[in-house]
Amino acid sequence: MVGERVTDVIVEGSTAVGSFGHGFTYSGHPVAAAVARETIAILHDNNIPGHVRTTSRTLLAGLDPLRGKDGVIDVRGHGFLAAVTFAPLRPSQGGDGAMGAAVADEAARQGVLVRAVGDTICLSPPLISTATEIAEITDRFRTAYEEVVGALLYKSRC
Repeated sequence: MVGERVTDVIVEGSTAVGSFGHGFTYSGHPVAAAVARETIAILHDNNIPGHVRTTSRTLLAGLDPLRGKDGVIDVRGHGFLAAVTFAPLRPSQGGDGAMGAAVADEAARQGVLVRAVGDTICLSPPLISTATEIAEITDRFRTAYEEVVGALLYKSRC
């Protein structure tokens, strides 16, 4: 992962002055370790894994109606991580990400922040989201999809 030119300089310097000691400023830092430990305690004390196991069904159930819709290639997920893959807007150009970007932009207008990775949209709600909140997220996301597809159909008719 490091170029030969850089490696040669490190080896040469280590030979001259001793071993090359390095580290990242956050590695093993007592404050970072304390925060990590407290985070794990909070997750455990509040049974967040159990909450996610129970509530995550709502996420996929809310996205499931997109299966088989125009331009939807795949709907998948596990826990509080889900993804919807769309067909490219311009198939001749491959997966250029235009459809993913359009849906992500409209989702933001609907109040839902998602991540577009090319033509795939990733949804990852906070681990403390309730089933009601997840239902609202997926409802708004489906509305965003419908808005984008509706606009595309309108454009194609004009």
